[in-house]
Amino acid sequence: MTILPDQPVDSRIRLEPLEAYLVAVPSASETTGSGLVLPQIVKRPSTGMVRKIGPDVKAIRVDDEIVYKAGLAVDMTVDGTHYLLIRESDVIARLQQ
Repeated sequence: MTILPDQPVDSRIRLEPLEAYLVAVPSASETTGSGLVLPQIVKRPSTGMVRKIGPDVKAIRVDDEIVYKAGLAVDMTVDGTHYLLIRESDVIARLQQ
């Protein structure tokens, strides 16, 4: 298994996406300066930065910024870092600059 970015090397918890799931972190627009995650009614659209992908993910790559269906991501906190588990089919767009 690989270690997620910003995760301490000595951490005992590993988050490895399975099948067509990916791991993302909320975009800055979804959190306040103090790190509080904004509720769904405050943020539009739901965006995140992809950190890991499962073996069956085809169209999304690590470091893609994505737009996903609100309310369908699974929120998790691992070693103090907030992550989102999102099914690839719930991703509706990739943001490109």
